[in-house]
Amino acid sequence: MPISCPDEKETALYLDISHAINGFVDSPAGPIARIATTLAVKDILHDWKARWSIQRNHFRIPTGIYAVGNPGESSPVLVTANYKLTFDKLRIELGTMNLWILVIETKGVNVWCSAGKGTFSAPEVINKIRQTGLAKIVSHRQLILPQLAAPGVAAHTIRKAAGFKVVYGPIKAQDIPAFIANGCKAAPAMRKVTFDLAERIVLTPVELLMASKFIPIIVIMFFLINLINNGGLSFSQMLKVAGFNSLPYLIAILIGCVIVPVMLPVIPFKSFAAKGTLAGMIWSLIVIRFGDVFMYSSSWQIMLANSLLLTSLISFLALNFTGSTPYTSFSGTQKETLQAVPILIIASLIGIALLVIGRFALK
Repeated sequence: MPISCPDEKETALYLDISHAINGFVDSPAGPIARIATTLAVKDILHDWKARWSIQRNHFRIPTGIYAVGNPGESSPVLVTANYKLTFDKLRIELGTMNLWILVIETKGVNVWCSAGKGTFSAPEVINKIRQTGLAKIVSHRQLILPQLAAPGVAAHTIRKAAGFKVVYGPIKAQDIPAFIANGCKAAPAMRKVTFDLAERIVLTPVELLMASKFIPIIVIMFFLINLINNGGLSFSQMLKVAGFNSLPYLIAILIGCVIVPVMLPVIPFKSFAAKGTLAGMIWSLIVIRFGDVFMYSSSWQIMLANSLLLTSLISFLALNFTGSTPYTSFSGTQKETLQAVPILIIASLIGIALLVIGRFALK
């Protein structure tokens, strides 16, 4: 059966998708697993876990070739990544179609990101063509690759080395049936990248989970700082104060991971760091206005310190979201990161120093 894991030592990294296989299709290269075009409860659970970054490093499927329906030698061949969420989104759009899906090794990374990282590449496509015996399975010599894979694939290399012509399919999997029915020609709308509200919101769970690592650090930081000139507070009282001190930062995480992505098109500035800085400044002003609610002293050092730290946190989280959007290129993200991160680090260090100074200055 032409399904394989490149490194058998890594078998544990691959999900068992035997529940999604509906029999086999005979081919000159051997029997090929027929994949279902509906999701089982197990698949839905897998995809939910991926959205929340649970066992994310194990969210890849075995590579190789799969059948949809009852394809033959003249049936189209789609190429995709072995990130299960990508694979699932593809197969549920294929309904009653008859075609082949060539799944290449991208280390469990989606098409767009793996193209940028170099794992969705011409050499890997060529490797899978040879490994699966695709030339024996189909009589034509055409592959349909995702349009978002184009930055990582040298199409002429595939044609030269394996004899297969590359055609780029539509942006969205839902347009594939119409694309194939139209002779593999895409309508202008099929080439347009969208990033609407629903597409942005669906990315926020992972962002929140990644940002949650800051929570214990923030609470511990305030607890330790409150040890300075604490006015004889007990352990439980200091813990309570540290909790109230940390509350604006928990809200800042929600702002950086949810509010900024939701309002991305309407927040001024092209730079994600600048968008986050604006949101951070607004939130800082609100926190200063209601500082007594969060048990902050009225000293200018502590107010300025929290403003710098809150703004830096929201700006960093907004900057981190660039890796999830089609708004910037890989090089653009790198450039903005190199420019913004040093500034955010310096601002944060100044903020921490001011917190310490402010505590010493308390009477």
